[in-house]
Amino acid sequence: MNSSEILLERKAHVVGYLEELCSTIELTPAQLERIETSYKAVGEHLVDSVSLDGFVPRIFPQGSVRLGTPVRPIHPEQHFDVDLVCKLEAGAKGRDQARIHALVGDAIREHRVYKQIISILKRGWRLDYAESSRFHLDVTPAVPNAGCALQSVFVPDKELKVWQPSNPDGYAVWFGKHAAIRPRMAQKMIALANEARGGKIDPLPSQIGLKNVLQRVVQLLKRHRDLMFEKAPDRAPISIIITTLAAKSYAHVALGREYESEFDLLRDVIAGMPDYVRILATPSGGMRFEVPNETVVGENFAEKWNKNPDLAVAFREWHASALGWIDALIAIDGRDNLQKKFRATLGTADTDATFKRLDGRLATHRKSQTLLYGAPVGLNVVAGHPVRSNTFYGA
Repeated sequence: MNSSEILLERKAHVVGYLEELCSTIELTPAQLERIETSYKAVGEHLVDSVSLDGFVPRIFPQGSVRLGTPVRPIHPEQHFDVDLVCKLEAGAKGRDQARIHALVGDAIREHRVYKQIISILKRGWRLDYAESSRFHLDVTPAVPNAGCALQSVFVPDKELKVWQPSNPDGYAVWFGKHAAIRPRMAQKMIALANEARGGKIDPLPSQIGLKNVLQRVVQLLKRHRDLMFEKAPDRAPISIIITTLAAKSYAHVALGREYESEFDLLRDVIAGMPDYVRILATPSGGMRFEVPNETVVGENFAEKWNKNPDLAVAFREWHASALGWIDALIAIDGRDNLQKKFRATLGTADTDATFKRLDGRLATHRKSQTLLYGAPVGLNVVAGHPVRSNTFYGA
């Protein structure tokens, strides 16, 4: 192999381990089953609630589970949060937002079990399930935003005491459209390898077809964030900012140049994220940060940065660390050294489980002589491997 082929092989191996890591840090099928059971039970209870009679409640999910980007907490004892919206279709913005907030709380407490595990949140209510379940379900009340053509909603804010614009339905559709973009991938290096060796490409039996590039990028970045800010979680960039900036950057690069490797695509997505943070000058000579929700007027995901500029500093620190980590991976020579870098950045337990599982599959395919360096073991952008859309709870 020449130097170009060696580099492409190294990139393919790195991406293979990254893909396998994503499947390691995802919620397990058992966890998803418990979450779905609880989601449906709470939804059915709210739809049938006496307190909400006449308000025509509609229940739907929001957040990472709906987007297909969840990651398990770092430590087993930590809880995962699931987000549910209780939209009162017959509600109105004119109603007192505190009353709507309380009304949904009253509806939840009608249930003999839920009334024992409910707690109040700034914008809704939380149900803390048994310790064995390792998750809690957050319920956000909402009413229609009749003045917005984008079919958005208003949600209450207990601290600000005013309605806040939001659009979880629209955002999920927006993210899905970005995730569905198929990047242009060059096949010439893979074709050359096949011609030279006379072999065939047999994809590893991993998560092929279950996730797409954008979802995987978001998962990797969130895990990197979680580890980097484990001791200072209040400084950590929030998931909606990471998700939004990654989606915008992905759409730009995926529709741009042709890529020879998934690694280069991944790297460019991460590198371009800060380009989509708006920095505006204020009359006082300061700066205002904006990461707007493109699906509703008036929602700025970076609003807290304007109240606490250190959060913008933390984002820059995190982004530089994440990009530096990705760049360092491709310079590492040897499987053991690569594993050490994964451990240092993404945690020991998940890394070791990832490498052990993928090494076993690689050994199987090498033995059967069905694996070449160009095998599509990575982030599902190789032609011929369709990506299923995420359909969690009808999303």
